Formats: sequence, C-alpha cells, structure tokens
Amino acid sequence: MLLLLVGAVPVARAQEQGAHAPHVLDIPGGPLAQALAELSRQTGTSIGFKGAPPDVFSPHVKGRMTVEQALDHLLAGSGLRAVASGPAAYRLERVPPAPAAPPRPEPAQDLPRILPKEEIVITGMKRAMPLATAPQSVSVLTLDSASGLAPLPDTEEVAARTVGLTLTRLGPGRNRMFIRGVADSAFLGNSQSTVSVYLDESRLTYAAPDPDLLLADVERVEVLKGPQGPLYGTGALGGVYRMVTNRPVLDDVSAATTIFGIAALKDGVGGGGSAMLNIPIVRDRLGIRLVGYDTYEPGWVQVSRGRNDTHIRGGRLSLRWAPTPEWTVDLNAAAQRVHADDNQYISVDRIIPSASQREGFENTFKMASATVSRSLGDLRLLSNTSWVHQLIDSNYREAEPDDAPDPGEGDMYYFERRRYNLLSQEIRLASDTEAPVSWVTGVSVLSATTDARVTETWVGESSIEPTHTFGNHTPVETTEAAIFGEATWRLGAEVDVNVGGRLFHSWTRGKQEDGEGAPPIPDRSRWAVSPSLSLSWRPAEGRFYYVRYANAFRPATLGQTGSEQAAALPEDDKLSTVDAGTRLTAAGGHLALDGSVYLTFWQDMQSDYLLENGLVTTRNIGNSRIYGIESTLTWKPTESWTLELGATLQHARLVQVNGDGSAIEGSRLPLVPDGRVRLALTRRFQIDGWTLDLRGSAERVGPTQLSFQPELDRYSGSYAVYGLSASLEHGPWAATLLMDNVLDYRGNVFPYGNPFTVYNSLQTASVHPQTVKLSISRRW
Repeated sequence: MLLLLVGAVPVARAQEQGAHAPHVLDIPGGPLAQALAELSRQTGTSIGFKGAPPDVFSPHVKGRMTVEQALDHLLAGSGLRAVASGPAAYRLERVPPAPAAPPRPEPAQDLPRILPKEEIVITGMKRAMPLATAPQSVSVLTLDSASGLAPLPDTEEVAARTVGLTLTRLGPGRNRMFIRGVADSAFLGNSQSTVSVYLDESRLTYAAPDPDLLLADVERVEVLKGPQGPLYGTGALGGVYRMVTNRPVLDDVSAATTIFGIAALKDGVGGGGSAMLNIPIVRDRLGIRLVGYDTYEPGWVQVSRGRNDTHIRGGRLSLRWAPTPEWTVDLNAAAQRVHADDNQYISVDRIIPSASQREGFENTFKMASATVSRSLGDLRLLSNTSWVHQLIDSNYREAEPDDAPDPGEGDMYYFERRRYNLLSQEIRLASDTEAPVSWVTGVSVLSATTDARVTETWVGESSIEPTHTFGNHTPVETTEAAIFGEATWRLGAEVDVNVGGRLFHSWTRGKQEDGEGAPPIPDRSRWAVSPSLSLSWRPAEGRFYYVRYANAFRPATLGQTGSEQAAALPEDDKLSTVDAGTRLTAAGGHLALDGSVYLTFWQDMQSDYLLENGLVTTRNIGNSRIYGIESTLTWKPTESWTLELGATLQHARLVQVNGDGSAIEGSRLPLVPDGRVRLALTRRFQIDGWTLDLRGSAERVGPTQLSFQPELDRYSGSYAVYGLSASLEHGPWAATLLMDNVLDYRGNVFPYGNPFTVYNSLQTASVHPQTVKLSISRRW
C-alpha cells in the first residue's frame, strides 16, 4: 500500500515556488510519520512511502531551508532517503548498503563561513522571518557556550555586545534602557519607558524600569531598533528588547546545572548557580521546564555601614501542551527578587559616620502568561494573555533635615514604594512569510497601573519616626486598545514592499491623594495612528538593502511625585525615524557587514524632570533631533579566528526648547555618547574532543551628559574597559573563566545617585571593578 502525505496547501502552489525554494519551518520533534505530515503541510509537498514509515522519532527542525534540507534532518538515522519524483513530490526509500570501496584521500573542505547553515530566524516582528531579509535594523545575541558571557548574563552584558543599546547606571532592577539615542531622562519618574521589554510574547514594562531578568536558559535576545509603534504600540519609541526562552521539549528528558564563583579582587567574593530540568509528562503531548537561579555579587562601594552587595534570586516555570499537531498551549510563570544593600554612587555626603542606615533598594518581579497558537493551513493564530507585577522599594537620605525631631542626632530618609501592574491581551493572525503576499494582523488591549507611596521618616540613634506620608497623583491607570497590521508584497524575486500601521485609543485616569489641596487631575483620552513603510532589495545572495520609515506615539503621564505642578500636565510626544541599512557578505561568506544610518525627529519630548526638592515631575522639554550611523563587522578568515567590530557614531541634541528655562538648547540628550566602539577577537582550538575558546574584548565609550537641566549640566568622561575569557567544553561538561575590567578602571561613568543631594554635592559612579568569574556547567 502506498502511503501519501499531502499538505493542506495546494500542490500547485508549491510547484510554482519550486522544489528548491527555501521555507521558514518549525517542525516539532516527534514520530517520523507525524513530522513528515507537518513538513508536507508547511511546504505543500507530497511525500510517499510504500508501507508505514519506521517507528522512529525525528528531531525538532526549525529555520529557513529547502524541503530537501528538511528531509535530510528528519530522516537522519532512520535508514531512509528521499528521492524527488516530481516538482513538489518525494518518494521515500530505504538506503541500500554502501559497497566497499578503497580508501581515498579526504577532499579539501571550504573554509568555514560566518553564517550558519540554518539562517537565524527572528520572531520579534510577530511572525517568523529570516534575519537576513528583515527590512529593519535588528541585533540578535545568541547565548551559546562560546559567547564569552558570564554564567548568568544580565541586561548590562547584552548592552555591551549590542551597538546602539544604552543603560543608565542606577543598578540592576532600576535601570532605564535607551536605543539609538532616544533617551528622555536619567531619573526614574512616571513617564512611559522609551523601550518596550518583552519575555517571549509577553510585555513586561510600561512605566516601570527594566526588571533586569537574568538570562538563565534563554536562547537569544532580539533588539529591534527604531520606533516599533505599528506592531508594539505606545512607548516603543526607541525600540523593543525581547528575550526568547527555551521552551519545553516534549520528547526528551534533559537537565543542566551551573555553579560559579565571583571574586572582585579588591572588594570581596560571591557566587551562585542555576539549574534547569525538562521533563516530558506525556511524550509528544505535555511537558514541563523548570529554571532556577541564585547569585550574590560583592559590592565595590564602601559607605559608613557596609557595601552595595547585590543578591538576585529567581526562576521560571513553563508548561507546554500540544494536544494535536496544530495546537500548542504554553503556560508560563516567572519571578525574581533583586536586593541591593546600598546604592552604587559615591559623594561626600555618604562617607560621614553619622549616616543612620544604608540607602537600600529592592525590586520584586512576578509574571504569569498563557499563549495559545493554532496552525490553520498557511496561517497561524496566536493569543497571548499576560499579567506582570513589579514592587520597588527604595530609600535615600535627604540633604537638609531641618524639620527633624532631634536635629544633629539622626537623618531624614525618604522611603518610596512603587507598584506597577500590567495586564495585556493580544490576538493575532499571521500568514506564511514565504508567500508572494505575507501579512500579520491583530488586536490588543492593555491596562497599566502605577501606584506610589512616599514616607519621610526620621531615623535617629534609638528611634524611627514617620514625619510625613504622601502619594503621587496616583494611582495612575492607563488603558489602551488597538488594531494593527503589517503586510509584505513581493515584487518579483528581488524587491519587497512592507506597509504597516496601528490605530489605537488610549485612556489615562489619575486620582489625587496628596491631601494638600492640589487641584483635581482631569482624565485624558486620545486616538492616534502609527504607520510604517519599508522597501527592501536583494539583488543577489549575500546582498540586502532596505529603507524604512516608522513612528511611535507616547501618551502623556499624569503621575508626579509630589503636589507641585498638578495643573501643568504634559502633552503627548511623537517620534519619527527614517532608517536605511544593508547586510552584506563577501569573501565567500567569511566577511559580514550589518550597517545602517538613521535620522530621528522627536516632538514635544516628555522628560522626567528632577526638582530642587528631590522629587520628580514630568515636563515637555522641547524638540530633539538624532542622527547617526552604526555598523557591525564580522570577519572569520580561518576556522579558528573570528574578529568582531561594532561602532556607533551619533548626534542626539535638543534643537528647540520650550523657553521656560528648564532646559539648555543644543545640549545632549541624557546619557547618550556621541561615539562608542567595541572590538572582540576569538581563537578556537579543537584538541581530541575538547573545544577551547579564547576571547579578548575592548570597548570605548565617549563622554555623556547627565541632564539638559541648567543646574544638572554635568558630564562623565570617556572611558575604556577590557575583558578576557576562556571557555573549555568537552561532551556535557563546560567551564568558563572570565576577567572583567582587566585594567580596573574606576573613573566616573555616571554622575548621579541620590535625587535629594545631587543638587548640592558631586556624585560619581563607576563601572564594576576588576572581577574574576569561574563557572562549571554540566548537561544531561
């Protein structure tokens, strides 16, 4: 009997595409017959075999490849081979035993190429798309054992590897993230973030800082640069930072563990570990994946009552259910707690022995999500529901405790508790990206709440007395509803046109709870549209060019810390960018260049503005213009050597201010360097099954400005940091030795730490000191 597997797509369409046309495939591991049926469905190819296929399991196949390449992967070890029997049809037959042949010399092999055999496929554009043909600027960091990263990488390490990505220096769990110079403020207020942070399909932030989730058991990080308003909505003015985790594997039990030690050579020791366990509960139907981690990093800033030691603990739980080949249900939960004993800045005010306690900080993060996807022939339907909660506690010593109960016998402290809640729902439908016309469309709704409570407290030698408690104009509640879409038309084999847009309605409500007679806060409602348009051209393999226009919109906030300026509410701001770039490979694939130039206009820029009393309000500062060029060059001259060079040159300035004296026209945007260069050189050795990777890196960052406020027009100087790493791998074992900041640079890289004393004192913060990290990992 002849078993014929026919996909849901008509065979005629597959014939038009050609048997050798590449496809973007995602075929779960499982029984061979089931995997062949899924390949047939995704490609419109007929696959026949006389009788039933062997009862063997095929591996998970994902990436951009031809049908022949996919069959090679699926049939590996099965004793079968595929023989073309038509334009879109294959016949499976058993592999005959190979005849004995005299030994012959091995043929000369080509030098290794930079690009992997299976091209990187990104999903940050809400549909699977090869990175090589994405019509916008995207950086992807793959977290493999040879990357030279720390055992538990964080956002700061990703920023060091990604051109155009900048962080503040406030510390883990409180940093703000900026992309391509779109930086509004170094201070943490209530304005919506300029970068949207995602974990898989779930949005993590609205007005909250980056939670800085440690990248345990994470496959890759995708950074989409430039405004992403059409697909991601309000707030994504600078772009999107998206972490893609490893999902449960339904056909194999696996585990991994890592332990590591940290030695800050002049400041102390620490360490930690992580573990992963993957268990199929019902083979090919139901599986669970557990991840946990714990790390303690020694501090390097010594104040009167201790150091700024930091402890981070967290974990994730993922449950995947695949009741049929068409349906997938993912349930996820994650939690993390960041506790810092003190802030990481130095000033004269902090070294006095009378300080009653340290300026501690804590960020508690929790999330839960459910993602359901359904394959509908050439279409894929996806629904994501997520809930995120962040609780942030911080305290600072105030500058002049004149109203203290016992002046001179203690200190006045400002204790702040911020709660952020985000509930979001998105449903979208996407087509096959290999079709002549491909598209994605969907609807989304989110509700974001920010709630702040502040207490001024006298801390004496033997007593603690709250003296004043107040809130923001909070809680501030924002609800957004949107419909969005994007479509790509293939104009021949070389040119694509991509058009996208988002229509949304936003409501913002605030409640005055200060109790000091401040005027009421009016609700706000607005409609807006965010369009995008791109044109891409691929004249030949290894040559790709694109130009893109997009904008994003950010509703004005209502929340302010304190009662001041309750009637002077800010206006919405809008950002538009034109971006032109290229991805090129040369020298037979051994040289790759990814570069772009961009021009950005930012109208009525909102900024979290620091008042002289230490509280933060939000103002429209004026208009800004940003232009720049960035590039990443990778050269692999031999199998052993790899050279990476990344550079950013940009000019981000205020070109027009509102005229109220709150900003300096022509000043830099906060914390944005005009130039940044990074260089990395890797040497690989293969010895009797052992793999050794040696890596050296260097990064130079230009000077930055703290704020465009006249009173806080302070700079940090340029600096350079160097790193070394060695990674050794053999079978399931791996060990990594790293040294960060080899020359122990401790200059000023961020002139800010305490909002209540920064007006009256010079504050400085430095990069992490010279640190050695040793890790040992084992996989099962």
